[in-house]
Amino acid sequence: MIALGLGAFIFFVEPQLRPPPTTPKPVLPGFNARNVTNLSILPISADEIRVEATNGAWQILRPLDYPARSAAPNALLAALEKLMPDAVISGREVRERPTGAAAFGLEPAQITLTLLADGTRHQLLFGSRTAPGDQVFLQVVGSEGVYVVGADILKFLPTSANAWRDPALISLRSLALNRITVTNGSTVIELQLVSTNQTWRMTRPRAQRVNSERMADLIANLVKLRASQFVTDDPAADREGLGLQPPALSVGFFLGTNLTTMLHFGKSPTNDAKLVYARRQGFPTVTTVDKELTAGWLAPVNDYRDRRLLELDTPPDYIELNGQESFALQRQADGNWRVPGQSMPVDAAAAGEILATVTNLMITNFAQDVVIGPDLPKFGLAAPVREIRFYQTPMPAGNGTNLLLASLAFGSQRDGNIFVRRADEDSIYEVPAIGLTPLPTAAFQLRSRRLWSFSESNVAQVTIRQGALSRTLVRSGTNSWSLAPGSQGEILSDAVEETVHRLGELSALAWVARGETNLPSLRFDTNSIALTVELKNGTKHAVSFGGPSPSGYPCAAVNFDGEPWICDIPIGLHYLIRTHLGLAEAKR
Repeated sequence: MIALGLGAFIFFVEPQLRPPPTTPKPVLPGFNARNVTNLSILPISADEIRVEATNGAWQILRPLDYPARSAAPNALLAALEKLMPDAVISGREVRERPTGAAAFGLEPAQITLTLLADGTRHQLLFGSRTAPGDQVFLQVVGSEGVYVVGADILKFLPTSANAWRDPALISLRSLALNRITVTNGSTVIELQLVSTNQTWRMTRPRAQRVNSERMADLIANLVKLRASQFVTDDPAADREGLGLQPPALSVGFFLGTNLTTMLHFGKSPTNDAKLVYARRQGFPTVTTVDKELTAGWLAPVNDYRDRRLLELDTPPDYIELNGQESFALQRQADGNWRVPGQSMPVDAAAAGEILATVTNLMITNFAQDVVIGPDLPKFGLAAPVREIRFYQTPMPAGNGTNLLLASLAFGSQRDGNIFVRRADEDSIYEVPAIGLTPLPTAAFQLRSRRLWSFSESNVAQVTIRQGALSRTLVRSGTNSWSLAPGSQGEILSDAVEETVHRLGELSALAWVARGETNLPSLRFDTNSIALTVELKNGTKHAVSFGGPSPSGYPCAAVNFDGEPWICDIPIGLHYLIRTHLGLAEAKR
């Protein structure tokens, strides 16, 4: 009975008498890392490292004034916020040791860490490691006890300021700019950011368009620069020997007239040609950085320039082309285009192809930067061989309300290039002459390229003639073709069906000429092959075939408005017509 009573007491009563298990408290209860504005790290045998938070970034104040890698102090503070002790040695146990706190490496401390947060000062003393080395003794000033914490906390404490220095020469945070100056030897280049479209223009040594994509890459390369070594912090260091006085290259960033950042670059170290010495103005520190990331800024002036001949932000509504023939394209209210003074349908892609041809022209050479009137004849630009103008709004004749977007004049040729001048610039450029090939030289070339549109299911018969020979193919159903009485040869119905299907969708590759006088030169004569497609409703579509055009494609002629129009057609379709519609059989 006694044993049962003791058992019941132990099971039911004793747990209620035991004190609740204690939950370990953090080393810094209530500590908030985000409230820290200053911190100091003082190793026992090294200089103090002091940093300060300003405007969301950390700045090293001692042993030198230099930007810090904000991620480093933030990581330390986050670790301290979560730091929990593995064990706690009471103040009584510390005092009972013959050497007191010195037994734990705390008198003097190996590292003293001081934090300032919301006016509250926290000071932590780091002592020696425990015997296994995976823990370290830590004391919070104001507390008698000693904590045993994981030694991983030590990896967040730098042994020198270099460990926390920001290796970047500049950051995106500091790049407030709308002007850049580049001093490259004896050349000074000034570049201005155009706020309206965020593009760059050169203002010095002369006003020129700039390759804005290249500028973005050059700036990005400077942001990528990282110090591979902090060479010296001595203001009296031999900068001349490092190629930094005067610098081989200086790049300055301005906001208006205010200098925000200036970078200087010098020679390569004798032991590494892939690096160059670098310094940020306002700091004595000299570092080495990747030479390749600075090389683009050393380019000559012309390498900064935009090699695109033309780029239009606003689509044109009116295009003038002057050359062997003068004509224009005008956008209508429904979005379609017309040639003023002509009733022909205009190809929907014509204006886009003209614009694409011009905007794809790349400048191969900057022939002359400043040109005056007497210079124009030597470039063939006193009387240009071709001119193209783009307008923003339709231009009713003579009302003077049109807005000129761009005007180009093309002159003589040299070594496969053609001279060209923009009306809004003083320079003469060279562009590949072959690049102008797609541009129309006459209005008829703008005609819609679709010759007709019909389905093979609506075809009644197809007749082929060459000289005195003829042959007619009759369609009686899907893939069902036969020869009309008097016609000879063999028929492959499936092939004929496919050929007629493609014929019903025939579009010209390009218009070559118009008018009777052009037929003989393109080998249209009485022996030319002629084809007529008759539809079930009685409509007839006729086309004849000549020789190859100057471009090498087969020529076809169709009648529009009472005269022949000659175009290039696909080689494959021409082959199918000759092979499967029986022209060879008719010839035999």
